[in-house]
Amino acid sequence: MFLFDLWSSKALDLSAAKILFSWRGRVTRSVYWFVAVANAGVILSILYGLSETGSYPMKETWFSLGILYLTLLLALGLLTWMNLVITIKRWHDLNISGWMTLCFLIPIIGSIGCIIYLGFVKGEKNKNRFGEVLIQ
Repeated sequence: MFLFDLWSSKALDLSAAKILFSWRGRVTRSVYWFVAVANAGVILSILYGLSETGSYPMKETWFSLGILYLTLLLALGLLTWMNLVITIKRWHDLNISGWMTLCFLIPIIGSIGCIIYLGFVKGEKNKNRFGEVLIQ
């Protein structure tokens, strides 16, 4: 998060909190891919950590397992929220309503189509109804 905040404040003149937690505005393809790859890395790390949970020499109690799963639930919820906000802002960059995010609910074809469209189509070069251009 610190590196993303440093990069976004230098390159985009915005804070990471405004990019990741605000519904308003637009993001470029590079920001979209950066957040998507970072989220995927964190989720894979969490899954790897879950698969290795039983190999640590610690006594498992209901309290320790509860704290573990509560932490994982909060982390996955935060990652899902950030991914949702970035996806909506990417739709805004294409001058399309954020409600198009619901296309991800269409099995296989919807998800693949949305990822390709959001990841590779250039956004509008001028100001649109969702805000100013983010490119520096």
